[in-house]
Amino acid sequence: MLTVAGRRSGVPRPTPVSPLTISGHRYVVAGLPAGDWARNVRAAGRGELSSGRRSVPVTLREVADPQVKRSVMRAFPAEVPGGVPFFVKLGLVTRADPEEFAAAAGRVAVFEISDLPERPDKPA
Repeated sequence: MLTVAGRRSGVPRPTPVSPLTISGHRYVVAGLPAGDWARNVRAAGRGELSSGRRSVPVTLREVADPQVKRSVMRAFPAEVPGGVPFFVKLGLVTRADPEEFAAAAGRVAVFEISDLPERPDKPA
């Protein structure tokens, strides 16, 4: 679950996401780049990534490099097979073919996820 402050309200907005890791970097893909959660991520640049009871503050940066986007999308069907039907339903791909996903890279938003550094304890 990715929770990001709403760009207008500032209210935390949770969105189910499926991060994937490629070459040591974590990414999340927005199949609808103009969707609210993607627009909130662009505005906030940070959020909280949760899995079970564990939550980690993160920064999110939109990937502009088309090569990186293609690499992320090419890996998506193998790394996040449960997400494939969503992309099929959107009409971005017809099946879990890595090359079809790579070809759709220009029609999605890809965000790189980085953990926020630990803040040192404030002096008493």
